[in-house]
Amino acid sequence: MKTKNGQVSTAQILSLFGKGGVLMFGRRCNTLPAEAGQTDRDRQLSPIGCGQVVLIARKLVDRKFDLVLSSPAERARTTTAVITGRRDRDIGTVTTFGISEDPSEPLNVMRTLLKYAPLSEYYKHELAEHLHEFGHVALAEILSLVAAVKADGTARVFVGGHAVLHPQVMYTLGEFIRQGGYEVGRVLQSYAEGATMGEGEVVILTFSSVGNTLTGIGFESIKP
Repeated sequence: MKTKNGQVSTAQILSLFGKGGVLMFGRRCNTLPAEAGQTDRDRQLSPIGCGQVVLIARKLVDRKFDLVLSSPAERARTTTAVITGRRDRDIGTVTTFGISEDPSEPLNVMRTLLKYAPLSEYYKHELAEHLHEFGHVALAEILSLVAAVKADGTARVFVGGHAVLHPQVMYTLGEFIRQGGYEVGRVLQSYAEGATMGEGEVVILTFSSVGNTLTGIGFESIKP
């Protein structure tokens, strides 16, 4: 499938993660409301959020990363920096996660109505096709960024971002894995459809294979 960021395929995914690679999705921690004149993107972590991110960082302190990526939102970048121990300048940006703040933007229309409902509820909305489109574009961008750093099947990547958006990327990942004939893709899609990531939660996907054949994807959830 073509996206504006290039070609996504099962072969590409396996070339990056198929030999024991690890892909982590971390949701931002608790955030302060926007102050007068402040954009949603510039909102900061609250005192509660600062406590949450320290707890998560301690649980993942032994993890190593070949690449760290994040949404452009300040709250997501701060969460990502603390968890991974990276400076902001060493964290790449997934520009697709920079959703417009226009309330008429389809993803915002659904978010206003459905809040943090699971994907299965979002997929019932008449605008759901826009969420699927987002997933394809975001996944293509993430894979392109990973490929520029490590493409031997063992990439260890952390992606910081938001509820709903992360499960959608996971769902799309499962879609392409299924297209390659791997039933585990269906399992990943089912997981993503029901996922409701809490504040600071990190979902870890660990790929396993025998030779060039994907044999499984392990799921682990780390919470504050």
